[in-house]
Amino acid sequence: MGAELDSRQLNLYTGDLQTSSYQRAVTQMNLDIGRQISNFGEVRLGWLRGYVANDLRIGVAAPGIAAEEDIGTLRLDATVDQLDEPYFPTDGFYAKLSAHASRIGLGASFDYDRISLETGGVMSFGRSSVMGQLAMGSGAGDDIPVWDEFALGGFLSLSGYNFEQLRGDQSFAARLIYYNRVPGMPEVIAEDLFVGASAEAGNVWAYTVDPQFSDLRFGGSLFIALNTFLGPIHLATGVAEGGRVTYYITFGRTF
Repeated sequence: MGAELDSRQLNLYTGDLQTSSYQRAVTQMNLDIGRQISNFGEVRLGWLRGYVANDLRIGVAAPGIAAEEDIGTLRLDATVDQLDEPYFPTDGFYAKLSAHASRIGLGASFDYDRISLETGGVMSFGRSSVMGQLAMGSGAGDDIPVWDEFALGGFLSLSGYNFEQLRGDQSFAARLIYYNRVPGMPEVIAEDLFVGASAEAGNVWAYTVDPQFSDLRFGGSLFIALNTFLGPIHLATGVAEGGRVTYYITFGRTF
């Protein structure tokens, strides 16, 4: 049993033009039962109850966004994690499956399903590592509320696009990340210094659209990363088709 309060910006775009910005606050409680499967992973079944507050701060109100929406969801989460390191792994693989069923009968404002799968693996050659990742999401034919849609855009998520610029009821993303550990970093500064690059492809679609691989968008990045006692720090430049260029400073886990 637990509780969560999450507040963040929800920016909406038409093409590259930001049309509105909301302050989205999610307040919810959860009741879960689960099982740890040795050191292999875990399975968790739970119930979520709460609400979402959408406060328009900039621009015009977007259709389909209410000032407040209720959450009443059953969820199934399963995780396999065999990576040898949490931030800059050199070996192993992982997979995450998440299935959520929002139902009016459980107190939600809308009936919809949301299913996502992410998997990846990494191998190393000396100080160099290469990680491949795939992520897919689907509303199973349902129209997902804007605040809970799948989103792409930002560092390593179609780098070059703005953070969560692309939103939809279906999503696909693939990325290949290379990073090389640079020796000689003083431990007083960080445990390790890395330089790296990524190549990324993906897109999002409405629930009424049949996804096509010809619709994929492309991006990539160059980055420097520090693995500090507070977690990883990335300095990066992202590029995408159409001449898009974006600069990032990120703190915390990104892959």
